[in-house]
Amino acid sequence: MSPPSFMGRREDPRFLTGQGRYSSDWSMPGALHAAFRRAEIAHGRIVSIDVAAALQCAGVRGVFTGDAFANTFGTIVPAINYAGRGGASVRVPDRPILARDRVRFLGEEIAVVLADTATQALDAAEQIQVIYESLPAVIGAEAALAPQAC
Repeated sequence: MSPPSFMGRREDPRFLTGQGRYSSDWSMPGALHAAFRRAEIAHGRIVSIDVAAALQCAGVRGVFTGDAFANTFGTIVPAINYAGRGGASVRVPDRPILARDRVRFLGEEIAVVLADTATQALDAAEQIQVIYESLPAVIGAEAALAPQAC
C-alpha cells in the first residue's frame, strides 16, 4: 500500500506517517549530550556562577560558562551579510552564545554541561549555582527603545 498523497512541505509525508527522524534518534559512538543552565529571572547582573558541584556529577565531561565560550567562539553572527538600503552594512550586536555579565531574558543560557548521557547532563546542569542581582525587566518594544532601558 502506498502512502497517501500530501500537499504541502516535502517533509510532511515522513513525519505524518511516523517515518521522520529527529536529532535525538541518532546515536553515535562517543557522542556527548548537552544540557543548559538557564536564567530564572528576566533581567539581572550575574554576580557569581559556581560549577563545582556540576563537575563532580557522574558522567560529566565538561562545564562551560559564557566567558569560556566568548573567548573561543565569539558572538552569534547573522547568517546573511549583504548591503542594505543605500549600501548600509548589517549591524551586528554583541549576542553571546552564553550569558556573561548579565541575563537579558527568562531562560537565557548561562552555562552548558557536556556528559555521557542526556540525564547526566540535565542532572549536572541543575547543580550549577547562580547568584543574580535582579534588575528591572523591560516589557514591550517601546519601553525597550527608551534611553533608560539599558
